[in-house]
Amino acid sequence: MQDPIESTPKFVLDELAKMTDRDLIIKEVCLRQNCFWDDGERLVEQIESENITQLEKRKSPILLILSSLFTAAGLVWALFSFYGLVAPIFEFGRNKGDWWKGHFGFTISGRCFHFF
Repeated sequence: MQDPIESTPKFVLDELAKMTDRDLIIKEVCLRQNCFWDDGERLVEQIESENITQLEKRKSPILLILSSLFTAAGLVWALFSFYGLVAPIFEFGRNKGDWWKGHFGFTISGRCFHFF
């Protein structure tokens, strides 16, 4: 486990990037550093000012847009792949007629029950 003093800047940067309430961040910093509120507030401001460019990059809406586009493209690709696997099976079934009726049912005392 990291020393609380060493892990505090990383914690502050992560929470500021997530847009967590500033008072909650300061409270946690005060608990980790065992300091008063004013000292914790100054430390958060110092860490924020030293890493302002990194925070701006992490809050960038371009990353959100890009990740959304890649997620949508992945879903479309997965759906087309699934369709490519399933379509030939349905086409085969359509060409053969009712070949599946005897395969997806069960028989109880001479009566045949089908799922389809």
